[in-house]
Amino acid sequence: MANHLTAAGDERPPPLPLVAMPDDATLATFAAESVALARIRRFAQWAAPGRTLTATGRLRLADARELISLLDIADVIDPLIGGKVFKTTSSEELYETSVVFAWARSARVVRVVKGVAGRLRRWGWPGRDSSADAARQYSMGRELAVQLLKF
Repeated sequence: MANHLTAAGDERPPPLPLVAMPDDATLATFAAESVALARIRRFAQWAAPGRTLTATGRLRLADARELISLLDIADVIDPLIGGKVFKTTSSEELYETSVVFAWARSARVVRVVKGVAGRLRRWGWPGRDSSADAARQYSMGRELAVQLLKF
């Protein structure tokens, strides 16, 4: 299958259709309304003073509890399933919280140094260009995919 373009009479796949990109004002509006970007910004503001991580580099469970309400995430701590309570022992079990943390790290919104997660100065400023933040956040998709595969 490696030489699929040379097999069967050199038939090439049909070209993809052109995509019309919206103008910059429309993109800026979409970026300002983005739920993912809003979560990353709130996470950056929350992490600004520096948050201590566990020895394995995860968020502490108390911090994860705070983030669930702050970021409006659907994660549940100590879920009740079938009449039985399953104790949450690590923030690693909280998928959405872990994804936001991984995304913030891969987009270089938050940096981890010596077991402390802290916001980089350029993020979280009021009046900052939303479209530039969104472009940086979404350009890190490949690195984020690698981060998420670790979960």
